[in-house]
Amino acid sequence: MQLNGKTVLITGANAGIGFETAKDMAKRNARVLMLCRDHEKGERVRRKIIFETGNPEVILKIADLSSMKSVRAVAEKINREEANLHILINNAGSAEGKKTMTEEGLEYTYATNHFGPFLLTNLQLDLLRRSAPSRVVVVSSFLHRYGKIELDNLCAEKSFPILPVMWYNNTKLANVMFIWQLLVRIKSFPGIYTCALEPGIIMTNFQSRLGLLTKFIVPFLRLIAKSEEEGAQTTIYAAVSPEAMTYGGYFSNCEQANRLGHPDSYNADMCAQLWCASEKITGLVQ
Repeated sequence: MQLNGKTVLITGANAGIGFETAKDMAKRNARVLMLCRDHEKGERVRRKIIFETGNPEVILKIADLSSMKSVRAVAEKINREEANLHILINNAGSAEGKKTMTEEGLEYTYATNHFGPFLLTNLQLDLLRRSAPSRVVVVSSFLHRYGKIELDNLCAEKSFPILPVMWYNNTKLANVMFIWQLLVRIKSFPGIYTCALEPGIIMTNFQSRLGLLTKFIVPFLRLIAKSEEEGAQTTIYAAVSPEAMTYGGYFSNCEQANRLGHPDSYNADMCAQLWCASEKITGLVQ
């Protein structure tokens, strides 16, 4: 499916499956907005994508998703400069090996993986609505099945797990709950399709930061892991396939999947409570 005339915003587009997704969107002739944290790395990748695809409409946007101030600034810039936004792909993710706090008092991994995408998506809803039919895609993980939402500990104010991967799992569960509650919140915005997905096991540069346990299992993961190009396929499917134009769908291996595992992922009350807590933490509401 070609995307001529369509604008796509991809977070974390300078590496991993984000890079592969951005390159694929450029090949489909979309106007690609690469949202990256590092200007030098992002510019290098932007030029690489243009060179490899021949599509000059690849634009770099700079923001740190762990900073709500930065997210607000880039969202304002996009809303001011872009006439349309047809596909928003919340791909960027982090996995720190220890509790790390931001200047705004947020835990870094949770801020990057959930609060930043939550705020960015909400701030782009009007643009997405005006561009309908449009899509919001959130890259989660199969590890969301092992997550836990503690509404009184979203900023690690009470505790942080001994195994950092458990905290990462929590953020990925928050991704799925966010997309489910987003469906409820945008009923008045017809034509905005929403979904979450799991890309599978992919060897990227952050597994080694998840602590000692993951360092032991990384050699085994390499035996079954997908390449970054393979891992990007479900994201691409969710972004462009007519079959993926769903309201609150969940995808794995390029097909509709059951949100198995954690009951909170389809607990309407919990999803609503997480949404309200996220509104307050990000400053979306006072």
